[in-house]
Amino acid sequence: MLTRMGYEVKSVGSGGEALNYLRENQVDLVVLDMLMHPGLSGLETFQQILLIHPGQKALNVSGFSENGDVVAAQKLGAGQYIKKPL
Repeated sequence: MLTRMGYEVKSVGSGGEALNYLRENQVDLVVLDMLMHPGLSGLETFQQILLIHPGQKALNVSGFSENGDVVAAQKLGAGQYIKKPL
């Protein structure tokens, strides 16, 4: 859907890969899966992203119910929570 709307979509396999990508690149929107194993959670990833790009726009997605991590990410500036499947 994002591609059809004219966006270039880049997908990475983990929070660490996202951070590596964002150290060298800027993006309009980050779509965060809140539960990512192993490694950083979506919340931890977003916290680190904000150190690289303060004010970065993000959406939270998860196959599970909205939880404390989603709320914490929203308090940091992430947008709406979207329940999977998308």
